[in-house]
Order: sequence, then C-alpha cells, then structure tokens
Amino acid sequence: MAIYDRRGFSRSYLSATATQNYTNRLATDADDVALLIKHLSPGMPATVLGTSSGALVALELLTRHPSILRTLLTHEPPALKLLPDSATLEVGQREIYDTYHSFSIPPALAKFGTYYKAENDIPTFQSSLDPKNGDFGNAQYWFEREFLQYPLHNLDLDLVTKDKHLWRGVNGKRTNVEAPHYRANLEIAGRFGAKVDILVGSHVGYASDPVEWAKDLLVVLADREGVMNGL
Repeated sequence: MAIYDRRGFSRSYLSATATQNYTNRLATDADDVALLIKHLSPGMPATVLGTSSGALVALELLTRHPSILRTLLTHEPPALKLLPDSATLEVGQREIYDTYHSFSIPPALAKFGTYYKAENDIPTFQSSLDPKNGDFGNAQYWFEREFLQYPLHNLDLDLVTKDKHLWRGVNGKRTNVEAPHYRANLEIAGRFGAKVDILVGSHVGYASDPVEWAKDLLVVLADREGVMNGL
C-alpha cells in the first residue's frame, strides 16, 4: 500500500527550477499517479482510492490510464460540472474563493462548510490548518491551485464507457445527501449503472473515525475484488 502527497503539498516539494503548467494540473496529477503505479506495481494493475479533490484526480486517472487500474474508488468527489444545477453551484464556488481572497482562509472555510452542507466537518478542517497541527501552506495552495480548477473541470465520462466497470463510489453515512459531493457520486453511479457504498462518518470520516472507516472500506473492497477476505 502507498499513500502519497500530490505535487505542491507537504512533502511533495516543487523544484525551484521546474516549470509547472497549472492550466493542465489535473491531468498532470493523474499522470503522476500513473507513473507512481508503474513504478511501485510494474505490470500489475492497482486499486486506487481518492477522496474529495483526490477523487477528482482519480476520475481523471480513469479517463487517461484505465489499463493500470484494477479498481478505482472515489470518495465524495466535488465534481460540480456533472450536476444539473452546476451553474448555480459554480456561482457559490466562486463566492467562497472571493471570500478567501478578501478575508483569508478561516471565513472562506466557514462559507465552504455551509455551501457544502458540511458544517460539522469545519472543526476538523480548522484543526488541520492550525500551525501546531498541520501545514497552513497546504490550504493556501489548495485555494490557489485547485479550489476553482478541479470542481469546475469538465470531466468527460464518455471517455470511460468501456472501463466503467472499474469504478466504485463511496459516500459518508453522515454526509448530507444534498451535498454536491455526495450527489456527484450518485450521478456517476447513475451514468455507469453502478452503485455507491456507504462508509462510516462524513466527508472526513477517515480522520474522525479512522478505524471504522478503514474496516468499512475493506468490506467494500472484499465485495468488489474478493482480495481482502481474511484480513
């Protein structure tokens, strides 16, 4: 098993001399995952889990590199453009970003919690941004390089029609069913003729209920692949 920081976050430092093409960053993130899989699992397809923004990267990975995947799980991807009310959702997304630029991260996070119907998750978000507990720079990088670009990206799911059997969606039991990231998985499931499994917790269940979240995830994988039995 491997967990990694995407380029620009925490320990995945950007080189001072390297050129970053931010107009294509989602594709670059997906290509990075593909390179990592080929390095760690040469010749063998991998099971990939992405959550939130990482789930958007995972969906892009499915469109670009399906041959290296055994199973792809997306946990509550904020894929706003897939939803029928995407125009309204885009306005809200831009309002949060404007709040960040005008008043800094904490007020933007409060607005974010309301917009994504995730008020109960805000303490976890804020704790992760406390300099004593996490890296404040991660939040700045997220707002500047992902907050608009990733949720408002036009994912072309028609490209993965023949590979849709690789996909499985997972949502949180305590996530508001009207939240856009919850609904996005249901939208994908409807298009793929697949199902969405439910894990303990909410959008950050892996942080609030890590042990039970992992157990629920293993059950999903056992059902999907039959490779986790006995663990």
